[in-house]
Amino acid sequence: MLDELDRLRTDARVGSLPDAGGMTVGQLLDRWLQSSKSPTETRAFEERERVVKNHLCPRLGGMKLAKFTALHIEGLYADMGREGVGASTIRHAADMLGVALSHACKLKLIPFNPVAAVSKPKEPTREMLFLTPELVKILLDAARDQRCYPLLVLALATGCRQGELLVLTWEDIDLQNGSLTVRRSLAQTNHGFEVKEPKTAASRRTIALPDLAVRVLTQHKAAMMKAGRLSFPVFCTRDGGYLLKRNVLRSLRAVIRRANTPPGKINKGGRPKKGEKPRPKESFEPLKLIPAKLRFHDLRRIVASILLSQGPVRPCRQSTARPQQPGPDATDLRALHAKRRRSTRGGPESAPWMTPVEIGYSCPGWCGRNWESERPQPLEVVAFVSSERYRT
Repeated sequence: MLDELDRLRTDARVGSLPDAGGMTVGQLLDRWLQSSKSPTETRAFEERERVVKNHLCPRLGGMKLAKFTALHIEGLYADMGREGVGASTIRHAADMLGVALSHACKLKLIPFNPVAAVSKPKEPTREMLFLTPELVKILLDAARDQRCYPLLVLALATGCRQGELLVLTWEDIDLQNGSLTVRRSLAQTNHGFEVKEPKTAASRRTIALPDLAVRVLTQHKAAMMKAGRLSFPVFCTRDGGYLLKRNVLRSLRAVIRRANTPPGKINKGGRPKKGEKPRPKESFEPLKLIPAKLRFHDLRRIVASILLSQGPVRPCRQSTARPQQPGPDATDLRALHAKRRRSTRGGPESAPWMTPVEIGYSCPGWCGRNWESERPQPLEVVAFVSSERYRT
């Protein structure tokens, strides 16, 4: 006790005692938001700003920071729960409040972080949706004549993130050698679209495309060439702009409804067009083949799950100088394919930063061979998987 008192007296003499003055919690949150703003994370900053302005500041903004205690935080969680705020939003608000108050501790504004004394609300666990290779074929069959078909094929063939696919140009795709190079990512912000760097350093990668993806992209490129849109993104609007994520999700949900429609029935569901009357509710019970709440990002997890289910993936041997080491060019990828087809024992020594994964049966989303065959035939397909490729 005496030692602690001596320490406090010493801190008071040198002026290092915590002193928030008249600062309020709202002023602290605003300062923390501006200090955490990054030019490369616009979307994440907008999400933090939304939670602060809609949930934290209206409830805590006027409180004095020096008098802010754990009781106020308990009340915050209880009030948000009573008002019907989602559990994930409450958890997100708790995390951001904890980071902001830790920032105040570093600035010597408060002696300790009161968030640490209160148990954070549990975030509900979301059920992970999974599709088998057979269900993937059903999904692609339902999308066969839709505009989103090339996008879905490429998503299921590569496991790329949505932003990485929507920003692709034809310069990033080598159809002759069957490869795709990820160089950029697309973010949708409150101020429009933003082209940025990929999520991680390992996200800059070259991916070998299976036969189905090459065939579909070749047809897609021919159609865009006929329409005079080769200078636009690979997946674009009729005006050549980037696709909105909500429109991509709407197209995916329409494909899911078609896949779940019983044979002989017509599904007229979905949002009516402008000027149309509300569409009547379907008189039949839809099938439950494809989960109705499937998101586009779930396709990435489905690819990773199916590949991993085919066998263990060995850790990639990476060098610390990997960002400076260019990946294999298209001719190297073509040679790797030929070598892998000739021998089933080909190792990753020719590309040490990649790991081969063997898929035991032909799957339409990854190879496209035997598409018309009713019975799956044993076939070895090579998919190169980086250790960072499936980081969500």
